[in-house]
Amino acid sequence: MPRSKPRNPAAPKKAPLPPSAAPVRWSILVPFLAVLLLVAAGLRIYGSTNDLWLDEIIAINTARQASSPLDIIATNRTPPGSPLRLDGQHQLYTLYLYAVGPQSESFILRIPSLLAGIGTVLMAWLIGRRRDLSCAMFAMLLVGFSYVLVLYSSEARGYALGVFFSFVAFYALDRYLENSRWPFAVLFSASVVLGLLAQLTFVCFYLAAIAWCAYRLIRSRAGAKRMLTVGLWCHAAPLLFIAWLYDAHIRDMGTVGGTPSPSLIHSYGTALAWALGPPSTDVLIFVACVVAVAALYAGIARLWREKADAFVLYLGVILVFPILLIAARGSDIVYVRYFLVSIAFLLLLCSVLLSALYRRGRLGRLACTLLLVAFVASNGGQMATFFQYGRGQYREALRYMKEHAERSPVVIGGDQDYRIGTQLQYYAPTVMGAGAWQYIRHGTWPPEGPEWLVCQRESFEPAVPELPRIEDGRHTYEFVRTFPTAPLAGLHWFLYHNQSVRGSDDR
Repeated sequence: MPRSKPRNPAAPKKAPLPPSAAPVRWSILVPFLAVLLLVAAGLRIYGSTNDLWLDEIIAINTARQASSPLDIIATNRTPPGSPLRLDGQHQLYTLYLYAVGPQSESFILRIPSLLAGIGTVLMAWLIGRRRDLSCAMFAMLLVGFSYVLVLYSSEARGYALGVFFSFVAFYALDRYLENSRWPFAVLFSASVVLGLLAQLTFVCFYLAAIAWCAYRLIRSRAGAKRMLTVGLWCHAAPLLFIAWLYDAHIRDMGTVGGTPSPSLIHSYGTALAWALGPPSTDVLIFVACVVAVAALYAGIARLWREKADAFVLYLGVILVFPILLIAARGSDIVYVRYFLVSIAFLLLLCSVLLSALYRRGRLGRLACTLLLVAFVASNGGQMATFFQYGRGQYREALRYMKEHAERSPVVIGGDQDYRIGTQLQYYAPTVMGAGAWQYIRHGTWPPEGPEWLVCQRESFEPAVPELPRIEDGRHTYEFVRTFPTAPLAGLHWFLYHNQSVRGSDDR
């Protein structure tokens, strides 16, 4: 008789789950999952075809500042004040932008995020399948059709990479602690290193993973040898890399500018609300936030009742460490995207709840169906807006100014020189032509003033101009047209025309 393999003392005791009511029909399930993956990929591919917005252009310009790839990783080699030293610099993605060159098409510039987004959907299936089939399906649905994840999976920034590597690391660590196979430990370590290079908010996941790993080992009464083995295999390389990264990048790192947020708690609550994809109104965001908090509590409580130690990781990555680290950062600029990893894990936790509800019979399956329809409808409405407006319509605005200009070259001013000037310098040469436009910074306006004035607002602000006309003491600028952006990304642009220019009255 063959010997049975000894059970790993650190492996958790999984709670027994009720058997499925019917056997799995793989002939139906596999095509359904393939279609689901193709649709999720299609959403991300289509979202990758719109205009680059300010943050992406800044990332491209930052990559141009590097004289070698080492400058991007070890930013202490660069002069003080260099864009490479800012916390908005996503090093892994900057390396890619440096490699492909700044003049590539927007779709090419977004390929790493696109692949990471599709990979995240696949990882959601694998993570859910560790629990049961229904959990895997719900996880894939929620992650695949989340507006927030679609948005950042089609943007030339490191946020989607951070989510992907956090999912891979979660899966790998769970497998290693269960069977002690070294390839999973190596995969976990590599994912942590890459995740930290992708986006520094990844550290929230890693701290939660350390707490989860320690809790599992202590709870299983693992001996000192086992703890040392896990520590060396899983955490030695990441901790050494963090020490090096702190010395090479974090210690002298500056912070990016932006519009101050109302408060940390407000921003965190809004992020939880966007996990469910609500319309961007204050009342519905509040309702969605309450529902998200209830789901977080119910999910943690269920894992606790099942004696599943993963509740430590979910609690840490969704609630504890994001708030602590953002508070320690000490900046009054907090965006929803800083909590993107937390949003992704909240969706995984919701899949656990939906799976439990689904197994409660006919009424439970009906409730799951209604909840999923509401989720897809809410996120689908936001995606329709995203596909309509993209991350702003900067090329369209430039074409409008070119076609309706009374002077040549087209003279443009803005209410914020850095933001407007950066985007104009990227798009105007190709849209208007070299020498056919000029941007005039504040303090250098000629007596006749610029013909066009561009004003901007953040995506979370109303897409309406603050004033119907603007006067600078010598000229009157009449509002002409709005070029809006989708929620959570891009900038609204408002065009004003100088009324002192002949022929503008008919506008």
